[in-house]
Amino acid sequence: MNFLNKDIFKIRSVNIDGAENQLYTKLKKIEEDLFDKNINFIDFKKLEKAILKDKRVEKININTKELGILSLEVKEKEINYYLQYKKEIYLLDKNGEICGRINDKRVLDVPIICVDSKEEILPLIILMKKIEKTQLQKMLSQIYMDGKYCINMILLDGTIIKTNLEVDPKKYYISECLYLNLSKYRKIDYIDIRFKDYVLKYMEDKNGK
Repeated sequence: MNFLNKDIFKIRSVNIDGAENQLYTKLKKIEEDLFDKNINFIDFKKLEKAILKDKRVEKININTKELGILSLEVKEKEINYYLQYKKEIYLLDKNGEICGRINDKRVLDVPIICVDSKEEILPLIILMKKIEKTQLQKMLSQIYMDGKYCINMILLDGTIIKTNLEVDPKKYYISECLYLNLSKYRKIDYIDIRFKDYVLKYMEDKNGK
């Protein structure tokens, strides 16, 4: 016991790897709590469990490879979407789970899901999974419900793809081809793929044509 209580086992610093912004600041407080405590008498399982309660954290590895230094190797959850809800912007993972706010991470190049209620999140996530292997997802700026029977997908240039959850996934590949080919010549207002035939409307020019 005399050996285990020696000062060489006291924590002098905490190294944090893999955490950004607000999460990093939160984990840095652990250093204040554990500073000068003996590493042999810390409940690392309890510490790990406490860190994993944060919805931003996917995995955590705690090690003490160097005397006096505690290392926290963090893997944050991958962010797939921004969520705009009630004037706030949140971070969403691929399953639609909220993993923090926009200032918790650096600016990301991901689509924005806009909702008026939390009930709208799931159907929009389901639709995003349907198009995840298409080029449309890479060109998508934002997505939102437009009434009960329509979901609007806004592309980076402002073109709208009107769809819903009943649309055959194959139609997204066709609408992708339509958009990529026809938008070379004229600005498209929207492509409606909810019906048997594709409804396409070009943006009117200054003369109303």
